[in-house]
Amino acid sequence: MKLVDTFILSFGATASVLMVIAICSFLLPKHGEVVYNCSIAEISPDFPPEVREQCRKLNAEKNI
Repeated sequence: MKLVDTFILSFGATASVLMVIAICSFLLPKHGEVVYNCSIAEISPDFPPEVREQCRKLNAEKNI
Protein backbone atom coordinates (compact mmCIF):
# COMPACT_ATOMS: atom_id res chain seq x y z
CA MET A 1 0.00 0.00 0.00
CA LYS A 2 1.03 3.53 -0.56
CA LEU A 3 1.69 5.89 2.30
CA VAL A 4 -1.40 7.93 1.42
CA ASP A 5 -3.63 4.85 1.51
CA THR A 6 -2.25 3.88 4.90
CA PHE A 7 -2.85 7.39 6.22
CA ILE A 8 -6.44 7.45 4.94
CA LEU A 9 -7.16 4.02 6.43
CA SER A 10 -5.73 4.91 9.83
CA PHE A 11 -7.50 8.29 9.83
CA GLY A 12 -10.81 6.60 9.01
CA ALA A 13 -10.34 4.00 11.73
CA THR A 14 -9.45 6.65 14.31
CA ALA A 15 -12.42 8.81 13.30
CA SER A 16 -14.75 5.81 13.56
CA VAL A 17 -13.54 4.91 17.04
CA LEU A 18 -13.89 8.51 18.22
CA MET A 19 -17.39 8.71 16.78
CA VAL A 20 -18.47 5.53 18.59
CA ILE A 21 -17.05 6.85 21.88
CA ALA A 22 -18.85 10.19 21.42
CA ILE A 23 -22.17 8.54 20.60
CA CYS A 24 -21.92 6.18 23.58
CA SER A 25 -21.07 9.00 25.96
CA PHE A 26 -24.19 10.91 24.93
CA LEU A 27 -26.60 7.96 24.86
CA LEU A 28 -25.59 6.03 27.95
CA PRO A 29 -26.92 7.24 31.30
CA LYS A 30 -24.48 9.01 33.58
CA HIS A 31 -23.16 7.30 36.70
CA GLY A 32 -25.40 7.81 39.69
CA GLU A 33 -28.35 8.81 37.53
CA VAL A 34 -31.30 6.43 37.63
CA VAL A 35 -34.14 6.73 35.15
CA TYR A 36 -37.47 5.08 35.99
CA ASN A 37 -40.23 4.22 33.56
CA CYS A 38 -43.42 5.34 35.32
CA SER A 39 -45.64 3.21 33.10
CA ILE A 40 -44.57 0.08 35.00
CA ALA A 41 -44.14 1.63 38.46
CA GLU A 42 -47.27 0.03 39.92
CA ILE A 43 -46.47 -3.53 38.82
CA SER A 44 -42.71 -3.66 39.32
CA PRO A 45 -41.43 -4.75 42.74
CA ASP A 46 -38.07 -3.07 42.03
CA PHE A 47 -39.40 0.49 42.34
CA PRO A 48 -38.88 2.19 45.71
CA PRO A 49 -42.05 3.54 47.38
CA GLU A 50 -40.85 7.13 46.91
CA VAL A 51 -40.56 6.59 43.18
CA ARG A 52 -44.02 5.04 42.99
CA GLU A 53 -45.49 8.04 44.81
CA GLN A 54 -43.71 10.48 42.50
CA CYS A 55 -44.92 8.53 39.45
CA ARG A 56 -48.48 8.71 40.78
CA LYS A 57 -48.16 12.48 41.12
CA LEU A 58 -46.71 12.84 37.62
CA ASN A 59 -49.43 10.63 36.11
CA ALA A 60 -52.14 12.60 37.94
CA GLU A 61 -50.74 15.87 36.57
CA LYS A 62 -50.61 14.41 33.09
CA ASN A 63 -54.27 13.32 33.24
CA ILE A 64 -55.56 16.75 34.29
